[in-house]
Amino acid sequence: MRLRAYFGVCFALLAWPLVVWAGNFGIANVSRSEVDSLKVYANLAAVSYDYLTAWECARCSHVSNTQLVNFFSSKNNVTVGYVVINSNLNAIALTFRGSKNTRQWLLDLKMLPKRWPKSIQHSRVHRGFLRGYEDVADRLYTQCKCLLARYPSYRLIIIGHSLGGALASLAAVDFLQRNSTLADITSVVTFGKPRVGNKHYVKHYNSLNLDSTRVVNKHDVVPHVPPRLFGFHHEGEEMWILPNSTANCTVYCPGKDDEDNPNGSRGARTTDLKVSFHHWAWDVKI
Repeated sequence: MRLRAYFGVCFALLAWPLVVWAGNFGIANVSRSEVDSLKVYANLAAVSYDYLTAWECARCSHVSNTQLVNFFSSKNNVTVGYVVINSNLNAIALTFRGSKNTRQWLLDLKMLPKRWPKSIQHSRVHRGFLRGYEDVADRLYTQCKCLLARYPSYRLIIIGHSLGGALASLAAVDFLQRNSTLADITSVVTFGKPRVGNKHYVKHYNSLNLDSTRVVNKHDVVPHVPPRLFGFHHEGEEMWILPNSTANCTVYCPGKDDEDNPNGSRGARTTDLKVSFHHWAWDVKI
């Protein structure tokens, strides 16, 4: 799923040039076929809000040929998600759920940074996000490693919405710290992800050469916290669902080194940001 290979022209934006440059950053329209492929991951993210004992929930029907391996939660139920095998994707999917109360989560956000990973000098990440991930880290890595050994032709896809997107970012870095060869078979897809770490973390994450996509829906407020003023930045490559498009047209907004693209969602006015945009990706309710 190397997203840069799928650039196309969104049918409602035919009047736009394919690439628009501002400063050293560009944007490009994303094809409907690529959006359709990303909707599969949006549906997988949506399922994480159900309590699963088997792949039989109402939203499960949107992603066929899937076998539930594990539904997990930390002791305090802050970190919740599941692991599945999907034969359509030829992948093991590790999916993290977001907070069920987004407004309360935003109010309770604890932003104290902590050095992580320790091997990267000056790298700092959100202490609360890291604590949530570390509660489940060892068992998830062990399980995914065993599944990949059982299915050697499969990829690993790490998915998350909201708080779950932050956990997905940390999981990807942690897994590659443990086994760098996973970089070639690992993809990360997040929806409405908050900022996780500082520029040193972002630079390290981007240097891993992961196939990493960060989807932002219109003027979703969550990708704008914690604030850049406090040293937090976004990693990965942004797909922005345009705020003024009734057709949900999407643009690719590549970052550069340790800096996210100012022509993407980062350029939104604070007065336009809303929680109501947070639970959608195209026509998929998460």
